[in-house]
Amino acid sequence: MAYAYVYAPISGIVTGRDYYCDCPACYGNCSGCLNAHGRCKNWSSPIDIAGTGSTCPTPGSICLYVNYPTVRRVRTRVEYLCCCKEPNNSYARSIIVDLYIYDNGKYCYVGSVMYGHVANPTVSNGQWIDLTSRSYKLGDIVGGCYLCKSCPNPSDQCNCPTCSCSNRDCRCTVCYSGSHVHLERYLGETVAPCCCVDVAQGTTAIYRFYYNPGYTC
Repeated sequence: MAYAYVYAPISGIVTGRDYYCDCPACYGNCSGCLNAHGRCKNWSSPIDIAGTGSTCPTPGSICLYVNYPTVRRVRTRVEYLCCCKEPNNSYARSIIVDLYIYDNGKYCYVGSVMYGHVANPTVSNGQWIDLTSRSYKLGDIVGGCYLCKSCPNPSDQCNCPTCSCSNRDCRCTVCYSGSHVHLERYLGETVAPCCCVDVAQGTTAIYRFYYNPGYTC
């Protein structure tokens, strides 16, 4: 039995599982205590990690961390699936990382992880990357707060964190509050700590993906 592991992209605290966490009251709850956690790609096991970024390679980074050389190759996809799904918006930007292990002389796909809310991406859509270490920078963390707004009158304004729209038909929904990274997985299983627990960049396992050596692909 063998696994490809993906570790925490930043250091911080778990503030969302399938439901949002109410910290510290929700400490240790592995489902969450508040409203259902919104998903960007509608994949499995959404997790929010609140923090100001990784130090890989510079402060404020969001980095892919894996158990290299088990995971040796990745393919990246850049989409705009989070928040208001606005093109070229850092709050909306998501980077999907497809994971490939090298087994029996072949590269084999084992699963994917989505990183949501990424500024200044360092990877491109459809890029293949042969890893040379266990970490690779994907972009930078986004700070502040962001609203999705629907205002009939373009002159109406939505200000974070409260809605100041003058038209009662104007709807403002907070989609991002405080520096964090949103994660989802395709295939695999979740091994992340539960609500309100600290995680360490590159050390705390978040997801793992099983493969059968010699028979994966």
